[in-house]
Amino acid sequence: MHDHRLAPPTRSDLDQLDPEILQRELGTLMRRYLGSRSAPMARAVAGHLEALCCHPEFFGSNDERCVYLRLVRQWRWLADQDTAAVLH
Repeated sequence: MHDHRLAPPTRSDLDQLDPEILQRELGTLMRRYLGSRSAPMARAVAGHLEALCCHPEFFGSNDERCVYLRLVRQWRWLADQDTAAVLH
């Protein structure tokens, strides 16, 4: 698991991870988000979801990939809501 107190992993860092590791990290990140409700954590979830969808070794069905892509949009929206609240 990446230490998210340091710089967040880059897309190329995430692309190097096995899809099973990405899926495990997603669960941990989502639980952390529930405790923090922070935009950076929501962005981390979205980044992991995107990396999983684009990973050449991810063998999910088309339906499963569509679910993940919808989740990316939802997590990006959550990150944007937190950012928008700070700006107002």
